[in-house]
Amino acid sequence: MRKFFYLIKREINFLFYTKKSRLFFALIYPLIMFFILLAVFSQKAILKVPVAVIDNSRGVYAREFVRAVKASPYLDLKYTPQNMQEAKKLFLATKVYALLEIDKDYDKNLNKSYGANILALVNNQYLLMGGNVGKALTQISAELSNRHKIKFLSKQGISSSYSDLFTSPIKVSENILYNPQMNYVYFLVLGLVPALLQIFICLSITYSLLYELKTRRAKKIKPYILEHPYQAVFAKSIVYLAIYLLVFMVMLFTLIIFFDLPLRGNLLLVLLGAVVFCLCSAGAGVFISGATNNLRIAMSACAVYGAPAFAYYGVSFPIESMPLLAQLWAYFLPGTYLNRIMVNEIIRSGAAAVSLHEILIMLIFALIFFFSGAKLYARWFKDEKYMGAKL
Repeated sequence: MRKFFYLIKREINFLFYTKKSRLFFALIYPLIMFFILLAVFSQKAILKVPVAVIDNSRGVYAREFVRAVKASPYLDLKYTPQNMQEAKKLFLATKVYALLEIDKDYDKNLNKSYGANILALVNNQYLLMGGNVGKALTQISAELSNRHKIKFLSKQGISSSYSDLFTSPIKVSENILYNPQMNYVYFLVLGLVPALLQIFICLSITYSLLYELKTRRAKKIKPYILEHPYQAVFAKSIVYLAIYLLVFMVMLFTLIIFFDLPLRGNLLLVLLGAVVFCLCSAGAGVFISGATNNLRIAMSACAVYGAPAFAYYGVSFPIESMPLLAQLWAYFLPGTYLNRIMVNEIIRSGAAAVSLHEILIMLIFALIFFFSGAKLYARWFKDEKYMGAKL
């Protein structure tokens, strides 16, 4: 046990005295990246998308449509260009994200109870922008269409008490339960926290283990590693686990306190999930170190393992809709499970059984990674030729 605490103290000295740059990388750099993300997404939500309306009809009904656009909580009528050529310049310069062109016969067709046309050109390059525009246009067209249907039915002598039934025989009452305003912090930053931590933990553990081996520092503890590989590797890892848990808590409470992140579930389950997540990510670093014994290859492997992870978490694209290989890779990443726990316990009302299931899966992965990785890592100490090789 004395050796165990000696290794912990040795790793702390390594960070604070021998390689201070690694302490900056482990503790400060993830927070810098996190606050840069918050600066980018500090707007939190897109409520008003800039649009332009071309009114070719210039009638009463066309003005009614323009007023509906102005009243929409999702649209901001910035420009009213005179023609499509002028409007396209605004569109291509991304000063507006949708062009709405009212047909010249819009009023005439509505007066005759014909169908009237409005051309909508939507820039869907930015998915949240396009989604808000689509939602707004659906609401506006439904509301105005119902008004004109009622007028038409009234002309046919149908009582006003029945007109609403004819115009809308089926009504859908939409209630968005989670993230109704498409809040960026809920949507992206919450998913990026596990992605950031996963790659930083993996890289830190890998560097620590292989730097130890390649610079022959490990000669002093070689007998202990050969005799107790699991204890030795865990002792070196526990310092980084403490650092990254601190980083996680700073990130989480920053979101809760300053960005109105709701906490509808159990905070203890979130923290427990974070502990097991850090353990699992560290285990992946141990396994990569033991499997490669080459610092450059190992760091590259960590990047491959962690860098694209966010795309597989199911944040912007459901895992169930991914191809089979992508689904399998997503279930192999600890960040997938931590993201689910945070969404379940922070955004939604929380279901302890679901969160505990995710924690158990990460714990199984962590144990497999640690035990197999430590065994692989210890074998490089059996022969002197593997120590002090190229970094």
